[in-house]
Formats: sequence, structure tokens, C-alpha cells
Amino acid sequence: MNLHAKLNLNEKLDYIAEGETLEDQISRTKEVAKIDQSFAPYMRMAVLENERIVGLPEGMPDTYKPETDIPDGISFSTARQELRRIRSYMADGAMQNVPSHQRELKWIQLLEGMHWKEANILVHIKDQTLLDIYPNMREVLIALGADVKIPAKKKTTRKSKKS
Repeated sequence: MNLHAKLNLNEKLDYIAEGETLEDQISRTKEVAKIDQSFAPYMRMAVLENERIVGLPEGMPDTYKPETDIPDGISFSTARQELRRIRSYMADGAMQNVPSHQRELKWIQLLEGMHWKEANILVHIKDQTLLDIYPNMREVLIALGADVKIPAKKKTTRKSKKS
């Protein structure tokens, strides 16, 4: 993969996840952060309580209908371009002064402008569930000094019923 700043957020996370060792993943994360100044703020939003996106319902909005046949890299906007608008959804952001129905509508419009895979990543960042789909990022972020407080997702085992 040819690493460059214009890659979508999901492509950058996939690039990091492809690292074979923790050291390789840390190195790749540093590479990504060096070329893309929006990467670190998104990772902080994904794992830090005081920097999370608030005031929106959990999960993907019901009215959002992704166009899954669009190839990677094709979109009207990207998370990198929308960082300033997305920051306004944080607890101290301007969107907290907007009525909830308008705030949700603007959020959906923001997602609709992005590639569907990147929009999905952004929803996981909002819900702070990014580490569920990229579990390797927990160790990477901790190694880089992030104070990750989000509990690791517990593996559920199916118990057999006794007759």
C-alpha cells in the first residue's frame, strides 16, 4: 500500500492492522500520524471520555443508507476534511447548542458525504467502539502513551444447558 494523507481513515487503520508485530503496528501508527494531523485527534475521540463525540444516538442512524458499491477513495468528503465540523459534536462544541433533531440531521448529512466505510469508522469512533473492530489498536495506543479507559470487549462463551 502506498501510504499518503488522502487515504480514508478505514484504509489507514487497515494499514496499521496489517503490521505483523506490535512494534511494526506502532511504527505504522507513527507514520500515519506524521502524514495526517487528523489521525491523532480521531484516536483520542475513540478512546478518551473527555474528547468523545456526544449528543447523538448510539449506532448508525436508521435513515443512513450507504452506497456500498462505491470504490474506496471515492467520496464528496473525508473524515480528514471534516475534522473541524466533527469536533463541534464534542461536549464543548457548538453543535451542543443545536436542537437534537437538527444535530442528528447534520450528522447524517456529514456521514452521507463520506465513503460508507469511513462513515462506519466514524460511527464507531463516536460510540467509542473502534477498539472492538480494531482490537490491536488498544495495545498500540497504550504503547504510545494513550490513557485508554475503555474496557476490552469480553469474549462470550456459550454455556450448555444442563438437562
